[in-house]
Amino acid sequence: MNHRGFMPQLRTFEEALSACAIHPQVKAQAPPALRSLARAFHPAAGERYRRLRVTCQHLTLAAKRVDDAIVGRDAGKLLRSIRTMKSFPALEAAASQFRGVLNRKVHRAEERTIRKREPVLEIGDGVVARRIDTGDHLQSVSERMALCAGIPRWGYRAQQRRGELEFWTFLHDGVPVVLLSLNPKTREIEECDGPDHDDVRWPQRRALSALRALRASGDHCEAFGGVGAYEAFADKRKVALEAAAKLGDEHWRAWLVEGALIVACKRPGETVLWAQFRREPGGGPLAEAGCCAVGIGQLLDVIAASDDFRELAKASRANAERLPRKRRRRRARAGRPRLR
Repeated sequence: MNHRGFMPQLRTFEEALSACAIHPQVKAQAPPALRSLARAFHPAAGERYRRLRVTCQHLTLAAKRVDDAIVGRDAGKLLRSIRTMKSFPALEAAASQFRGVLNRKVHRAEERTIRKREPVLEIGDGVVARRIDTGDHLQSVSERMALCAGIPRWGYRAQQRRGELEFWTFLHDGVPVVLLSLNPKTREIEECDGPDHDDVRWPQRRALSALRALRASGDHCEAFGGVGAYEAFADKRKVALEAAAKLGDEHWRAWLVEGALIVACKRPGETVLWAQFRREPGGGPLAEAGCCAVGIGQLLDVIAASDDFRELAKASRANAERLPRKRRRRRARAGRPRLR
């Protein structure tokens, strides 16, 4: 029998078989049975030795895994079946099937171990956030939530592997209810979806808690902008001014916080509409910042009709025109006569 890599691999199998904890009768009968099947196997000459060698590799792997807690039973079953096989192709199919079982079971065990190490954050209200660090975990969560993020052709798994996206799943009683992706460099949330791409209508308090836990900004994400969970609003103790107004059946409120003007509009029988506006450093007109459900035109109408809102708009301009402390000092110093 021409070697072509098969005979060395056969000897490796016999050594692994003799060293494993399987019945001595199997150790004695399996190698002769394998040689007999190999001698009777005559496919096209170009593939004979390759198939013999690959099958022998699978059998060697089975011999080394007999004591394995995960696939030991499957390995022992394969090795005992060598004596009763009628043809080499049947043994080849069984060995290939074992290799598939090995890959699947071991991979799942490793996946479970990895998931136990993945960071878990308490959000409140019985909700926890778990980071997704593997492509298979992302696929598993996506399938449970009927989302496309785990499908390879959409590119999310590749972006995760390259470190371009960071994924988190939010669970309630162990059930995934939200899948979120963010840019790990800017910490800006890219997407946030519920099951079957439903809207995530979290209470504002929970949404802000999630942003604080992830050290992230959701200003440009519809799910967080829809409940007013803007980065500037994360700490309401920093609110500088507050205003309220009523126009017809619309109730308006606004807050000036950290240079941002956050506005909420409530109409009867409807959810609250949120928006955030900012001015360019040094002044300039108010402009939408992030995801807004209220347009700048609507805000200007309220400012024109309400003295409180007008004062708030003036305060936002003064806030934007105020120079940083270091810059003010530099400008003041520039006006002094220089000492020579």
